[in-house]
Amino acid sequence: MSQNNELKQEKIRLQKEVGTLNTEISSLQAHIRDLQVNIKVLYQQTKKVFKEQFKAFRGLIKNELDNKGVQNQFEREHKREISRHRDFDRER
Repeated sequence: MSQNNELKQEKIRLQKEVGTLNTEISSLQAHIRDLQVNIKVLYQQTKKVFKEQFKAFRGLIKNELDNKGVQNQFEREHKREISRHRDFDRER
């Protein structure tokens, strides 16, 4: 009989522990969601700032190249590719 009472008491203790752990899990999950939102906001803001800074940087570099009269290699290749496509379309 005493063994039965001990098992009941252990069951009650374990149920309380499970309840405590479930509460802790819920709290941690809420904290994780908050951190995920914070990371998302931080990422978006960082992306926005870098985009603005690189836009200004690209503008400065483009102005320097234009002032020196250097033609952009990418633009030359792009124009060459477009003319190839035009020539190819004419041949058809």
